[in-house]
Amino acid sequence: MPSPPHSNLGALNQADYRLTDESKPSTLSVLIVEDILISRKLLLSQIVGRHGVGFVDIAATGELAIEKAKAKPFDVVLIDIDLGRGGVDGHETRARIAELHPHAQFVCISGDDVASD
Repeated sequence: MPSPPHSNLGALNQADYRLTDESKPSTLSVLIVEDILISRKLLLSQIVGRHGVGFVDIAATGELAIEKAKAKPFDVVLIDIDLGRGGVDGHETRARIAELHPHAQFVCISGDDVASD
């Protein structure tokens, strides 16, 4: 899968990152809500270039995700349900975005960030 010419995975170190490909005829908008950098990179690499995806935005915190959802509706939200150690957690973030955009489809994800022996 080729990367769009303007994707920059290095920018994922920032909490705010956008990728837009206006050349796609069908444009689903996707919000990735994930606090772990490597997971954001992995999710983005799997979404970029997929048929129908025209806009991807990333939020590293629940608070930022809610602000982004206030500014723009998203068709699909990929959200780390274990998000928010100390901030707005994934469950609350999902609920608040769903209130703003009842049509949005949510994919809740989680991972174990503790290495096993």
